[in-house]
Amino acid sequence: MVLTKIKKMKSINIKGVIAILLIIVLGAGIVATGYHSMKPNSVLVLKATGKITQQELNRSAEIITQRLKSAGSRPFDIKPAGNGMLEIRLGEGWDYDLAKNLACNKGALAFYETLKREEMQKDEALLQLLQADEHQTAIGCATGAAAGKVDDYLRTTEPNRSYRLSWTRNGNVPRCLYALKLNADGSPVLMGADVSSIRMERGASDHDYAIGISFKDDAIKKWATVTERNLNRAIAIAVDDEVFYAPVVKSPMHNGLCQVTGNFPDVSYFVALTSHGMLPVKFEAFM
Repeated sequence: MVLTKIKKMKSINIKGVIAILLIIVLGAGIVATGYHSMKPNSVLVLKATGKITQQELNRSAEIITQRLKSAGSRPFDIKPAGNGMLEIRLGEGWDYDLAKNLACNKGALAFYETLKREEMQKDEALLQLLQADEHQTAIGCATGAAAGKVDDYLRTTEPNRSYRLSWTRNGNVPRCLYALKLNADGSPVLMGADVSSIRMERGASDHDYAIGISFKDDAIKKWATVTERNLNRAIAIAVDDEVFYAPVVKSPMHNGLCQVTGNFPDVSYFVALTSHGMLPVKFEAFM
């Protein structure tokens, strides 16, 4: 997986054939978007994990609507459910877990410089619990019970102020652990607020896809500096504290445009989750 500069992005429509939308303005200012011939077969009731204002609930409904629309042309409706909750009715064809993840996860996007395994030699006890990463971007990988032992060990250690340890997305086998460098204030080098757009693009062949990322004008110089000092090193792209991708920088990028290429999963999910903004709060889903 590599990170390269590009001159101009050509985006593709990941939604397929778009049906005619029926937009209904509901009470409390929330907009529900669905399709005329919808036959509901699943219902998600969303409850915020923390306090949420009416304005934040309205904004959450807008973001979730855009995420679900980006995930495909399958029908759905979203409406208020009272007591600060939202109800989503999914029509035929929806993957329940996909819809739940798009609706519940905040989508906090962050970019991190990374440490290599050999730069973590002071924590030999941790490295002994991990197998070497074949791609040499993570500090190590583990599966099943071995990953649990790593988590048990990390609970006994004090957090490091210069880096944080984050696993790849849950469900990846094996899961790999990354050491993500932190700024002095504990923040990543760049965040979702620095990004102007994220697109799914055609890859080298008709069957391959890439992720195109454009940075805002005030972040272009910072991104250029980051890529200059990380040539042939990985930049981790994390969402909600899980590493989705860790492409290796192959050239400096001075125009704020870049493309992530390689053999990697969940491209359409990543784009749908991150390209419409971050939810004000995280939600829990109930049937």
